Amino acid sequence: MLSPELMKQFSEMQDFWSGDLASDSVLEEFVLKNLAAVDADEYELSDVLRDGVVELLIDHGQQQLQHENRGGVKIISSGRVVDLSYLAPLYMTLFEKWQARGWIRMADDLTVTRVA
Repeated sequence: MLSPELMKQFSEMQDFWSGDLASDSVLEEFVLKNLAAVDADEYELSDVLRDGVVELLIDHGQQQLQHENRGGVKIISSGRVVDLSYLAPLYMTLFEKWQARGWIRMADDLTVTRVA
């Protein structure tokens, strides 16, 4: 089980994101760095992440994985190109764990679908 302190941090980060106080990238990096290293048997997805965050991660993660061998995903922030391709391995780790729990399905073409 995730610590109460970490659960509180997840809740606060999602509040910041939903209130436009944290960007998608900040939320994404926080979730990936904190959940990719944790055994998915230690939590229930719905206890940690809200539906909108899960959908964001699925969308962004699918893009990362599908573009990994083509230079990765890059965004423009403050007039500079930011390379986000370092997130692809974290997404793969996280999605493999989620797939093993039956929360998502990942196809051979790296299309990711949430399982109801």
